[in-house]
Amino acid sequence: MEQQKGKQILPTKNTPLSELVSHLKLIFALIGDGRVNIFLKIIPIIGFVYLISPIDLSSALPIPIIDAIDDIGVLWFTQYLFIELIPSHIVDEVRLSIEKNYSGKDNKDQAGEVIDGEVREVK
Repeated sequence: MEQQKGKQILPTKNTPLSELVSHLKLIFALIGDGRVNIFLKIIPIIGFVYLISPIDLSSALPIPIIDAIDDIGVLWFTQYLFIELIPSHIVDEVRLSIEKNYSGKDNKDQAGEVIDGEVREVK
């Protein structure tokens, strides 16, 4: 009879909540980065102000679900536009810095490292 290993119920690294937290860290780090244009930094702030403001695009419709979808759509669009308009090398550098600080390791691309060795069979 085979022994079955107990399944561990551990959260994976890429849970939706951890992805959301890392995405928020990225946005706040990019807002604080001096290389990002000041006018670009206004974009996610506009999305947040829209979220807390009493003015809504869907105020004519009395359906509460549409109101929530509207707010989520504006937040998604503003953060997406913000990240897309920043040069990709800055976004990648900040993202790598956040991952490095989070894990405590150097997350450089290890696929490029080559360890050369020889195999010799001994009888």
